[in-house]
Amino acid sequence: MKNTKIKLVLVVLLISGLSFNLNSCKPAENTNAELEKTIVQVVKAFQENDAATLNKMISPDKGLTILFRRGVLDEFVKLDKIDFANPVPDYNFYAAFTAVDKVVFESLPTFDCESMKWSKSGLFCDTTVADQILSTAALNQNEFGGQQIAETDINAMKELEKNSKRVVLSDAQGGELVFYMTKINDQWFLTIVDRVTSDCSA
Repeated sequence: MKNTKIKLVLVVLLISGLSFNLNSCKPAENTNAELEKTIVQVVKAFQENDAATLNKMISPDKGLTILFRRGVLDEFVKLDKIDFANPVPDYNFYAAFTAVDKVVFESLPTFDCESMKWSKSGLFCDTTVADQILSTAALNQNEFGGQQIAETDINAMKELEKNSKRVVLSDAQGGELVFYMTKINDQWFLTIVDRVTSDCSA
């Protein structure tokens, strides 16, 4: 009788363990599915100049930061919303591209300034890495651009970057779109648009 109870307890523990392991796999799958859906929505909205849809994807607290370059240093400006009639920057807000409705979750393409091409075409997101493109731009502005960006603001940028995923769309015709999605309170938001990576003017 005692052995039967022990076996029963072991079976229950085994089933519970399997259930826990299976459930622990589900959030990652769901997260990628949710992220992919949001990425595709962002891409479609940019292609159609659909500011209304994009503005719903901008966090009221974090806003949308546009990274661009007018000279040597990367600059940035934070917006509450996108206005295609008055883009920031006022030139080359984004290059026209062919929309893609499938995200490839793997290493991102890189841009070569000699060939002026991306290393591969498609819509990519690498969920395993985080970069510091925004905070680095802020630090460079403090050091070389004569700005006084507060340390608290730079720390906030670094915190945002930790929770952000870089997305690169590059097509065979040279079209592109580079942006970042950030998970805030279990929802993905558009937080950064990168117009510097393929800007080889400096």
